[in-house]
Amino acid sequence: MPSTRIMIVLGERPWTMQALHLACAMARRQDITIVLVKMTPVIHPLQLGTEAGMLQLSRQDELDIQEFSATAEDYGVDFILEICQYANFIHAVVDAAEQLAVTAVFANVPPSHLQPWTQIQRWWLRWQLTWHNHQLYTLEQTGGKLEWTPAILLSDKGIH
Repeated sequence: MPSTRIMIVLGERPWTMQALHLACAMARRQDITIVLVKMTPVIHPLQLGTEAGMLQLSRQDELDIQEFSATAEDYGVDFILEICQYANFIHAVVDAAEQLAVTAVFANVPPSHLQPWTQIQRWWLRWQLTWHNHQLYTLEQTGGKLEWTPAILLSDKGIH
């Protein structure tokens, strides 16, 4: 039986690192594979699946992906990297979740100049994923930055 999968849609580096730490902590306790998905937009839907539609990763993207991979390795969890072209971000996230057979999705809807539109997009993504039996995590409900606390405490009497 294949392991459960959690998908992280790579976004802004600080958000992605926060999502990655949380997902890796979840994955470490169970047989979960982390799927890192780099979304690349295309100018026209006819370019989907073509070489013309594939934007080359920037040097910063490559460095970030190396750091994300190293973080997952540090947690000792299995992970894979997928590149997904899209013409519509919301549909692409839902389609990727379906094709990759994931249970949960960490995604951050790209902000719009109109805050209400971003909220509508977030709601639509949540509704679409729920309809397909996927849980959405946006990290907004955390109320702030993810704080790390040690799992092992050292004292003069030994490890606890």
